[in-house]
Amino acid sequence: MPPLNSTQSDNVAARRVMHLAHLTLLHVPPGNLIEIASSAGFDGVTLQTTPEALVSADQITYAMAPGSALLRDTRRRADDAGLIIKDVQVVRLRQDTRVSQYLSMFEAAAYLGARYAMTVSDDANESRVVDNLGQLAEAAALCDLSIALEYMVYSGIRTVGQADRLIDATRCANIVLMVDTLHHARSGGTPEQLRAIAPERIPYIQLCDGAAQQGGVGADAINLDALRREALSNRMFPGEGGLELRTVLDALPPTLELSIEIPVRSLNGKLSELEIARRALARSRALVG
Repeated sequence: MPPLNSTQSDNVAARRVMHLAHLTLLHVPPGNLIEIASSAGFDGVTLQTTPEALVSADQITYAMAPGSALLRDTRRRADDAGLIIKDVQVVRLRQDTRVSQYLSMFEAAAYLGARYAMTVSDDANESRVVDNLGQLAEAAALCDLSIALEYMVYSGIRTVGQADRLIDATRCANIVLMVDTLHHARSGGTPEQLRAIAPERIPYIQLCDGAAQQGGVGADAINLDALRREALSNRMFPGEGGLELRTVLDALPPTLELSIEIPVRSLNGKLSELEIARRALARSRALVG
């Protein structure tokens, strides 16, 4: 089977290309997510595919072994719907991380036509993080993937400046920066910081809204736990919260692709998955015009 046309989005003019992030509806299996995204009007999806051995028992993942029925079915449904699979998630860097643990994930991502492997660091040792990132990027390159490094105030890489600096330190061309509008705000990030970063380093971002209260890198452990819970289950649709989303978007190229990542667990059971997806897309398009 030939690879998906991952440059399809380059030909879409006059409107933002938008992908439905799996975290928005994480309880929905990949094939069903693709059908929901297609029905709602999205251009693509991101998929949660961390190997099962690398997540805790209470976490949801849809690991796809190379050659598996799930992998083939997911690819077929994406082909049938004409949707892009933008990235696979999530690679977690820890003290004991071995790149070999993620090779099957990368191989499956290549089969799906994904462009990026979303990565976060739970390790605060910068020297080790740089080394592991470099090894990860080398392995990803063999599958024509780039690493999308995300920063979060409750992770080992807490700010946009730190993430940008560590990417520089790896000297790897296939590592990009993932900006999540919620995490950027909670870490005290500014639009000016984003303007200072080379545009090619930020090929797409994750979009959502949130309450106006500020977090920041000095927050205590209790606040960090609250921010983690917010990020995983209590975000807001664009325009329904207090984040300065417009100023963030204005600091970035006007055609930048958006991954719509809005888990709102309180809506589960109240709205259908399709209604949630449609609302997420409508609010996002209303924001960007």
